Amino acid sequence: MFTKNETKMKGKIITIEGGDGTGKKTQTRLLVKRLKKEGYDVETLSFPQYEKPTGKIIRAYLDGEFGSLKEVNAKIASALYASDRLSAQEQIKKWLQEGKIIVLDRYYESNMAHQGAKLPEQERQEFIKWVYDFETSLGILASDIVILLTLPLDVAEEAMKNEGRQKDIHEKDVAYSREVHKTYLLAAKIFNWKIVDCMSVDARLSKEQVAEKVWDVVKENL
Repeated sequence: MFTKNETKMKGKIITIEGGDGTGKKTQTRLLVKRLKKEGYDVETLSFPQYEKPTGKIIRAYLDGEFGSLKEVNAKIASALYASDRLSAQEQIKKWLQEGKIIVLDRYYESNMAHQGAKLPEQERQEFIKWVYDFETSLGILASDIVILLTLPLDVAEEAMKNEGRQKDIHEKDVAYSREVHKTYLLAAKIFNWKIVDCMSVDARLSKEQVAEKVWDVVKENL
């Protein structure tokens, strides 16, 4: 795990991760609601912060303005996303010092998976470690709990179709999405993230059922 910088923080960071279409935004919202119901002081952020200057550059990248998926170097793209997270660190640090629980919809773990997926499989573990070192050197504060939502790719793809939104350069490439999933699982193994399977035997769990599984993980680790 990353280590907390400077003084010991009283709060905790919980990060919700997963491939596209796995329901990260919904589960972030439901976890915030549950934590508040249980009496916790909670804040939440979503990355990238598209309303911020750094987020606007990321949106341009995702829209293909800097080239295709394979044309944009993984480390350069990682640095762009890291700069967006870095811009939020003072606020995150303040909340932690106040003892708040911070629930994040994506964080540095996304760099490991989405950018690592661009590389050959034999290079991914080294890249994941590079992201670890790079983000640490910038002073990016650590997640205390990382929850990885998983779904079969065909189910996640159907969910995105039902949302009716325009896909970015990451989401358009099905083969790339498959590699993102594999890279997420590799990072989860390295860093001991908590994996929440969003399927039953043959059907997708409801958002409420997934939320209960997420809560089971959180309450055991707070």
